[in-house]
Amino acid sequence: MPHLGLICTWKPENGYGFITPDAGEPDVFVHIRDIEPNQPSPQVNERVSYELIRDSQGRLRATRAVRLEFSGAAPQRTATGSQSRDSQAPPAALVFVVSFAAAITGLTVIGRFPPEITMLYSGMSVGTYLFYAHDKSAAQQKAWRVPERTLQLLAFAGGWPGALAAQHILRHKCSKRAFQWEFWFLVVCNCILLGVMMSLQGSQWIEAWLPR
Repeated sequence: MPHLGLICTWKPENGYGFITPDAGEPDVFVHIRDIEPNQPSPQVNERVSYELIRDSQGRLRATRAVRLEFSGAAPQRTATGSQSRDSQAPPAALVFVVSFAAAITGLTVIGRFPPEITMLYSGMSVGTYLFYAHDKSAAQQKAWRVPERTLQLLAFAGGWPGALAAQHILRHKCSKRAFQWEFWFLVVCNCILLGVMMSLQGSQWIEAWLPR
């Protein structure tokens, strides 16, 4: 049965990488000899169709992978060129993160936003980014993974700016549709909760709750 996914990691010097399945399953290993066509070298974010087999150790790996968007007439893209184009057009999600951080920082400076809440978002974002980085590394090394539920709870608890940054900088979890639907639902819930807390009644409750 064919599967669909996105090449999330590719190591041209070693001739292998990993595919993130559209179905939200764990990333799967793929070797250059199992990709058609295999020249020019596959690129990160290419969509592929593939089948699954198990290797001699019982681990799932991709085989008969077909590059769905490959065109023989298209010029070969170098890693440097791809990174250059990416850097010229930052994703809207990263712009959103920077705008949110600038807004709460500015409101904190002028005294309209409790500094404790700003510190909470900052600390949770840094921690969530590190969890994503660990999960990305573990996926590549086939080591212990961070449960998706944990990543989502960290995002809802205020770490979603760091999660968004990690998804687009590390290119991790950003192509899993089911994960993204749940993630953005939790982001909206968090923002609504923040808005309620910043309302008149909410502000009074926060002032009474925060230590003096």
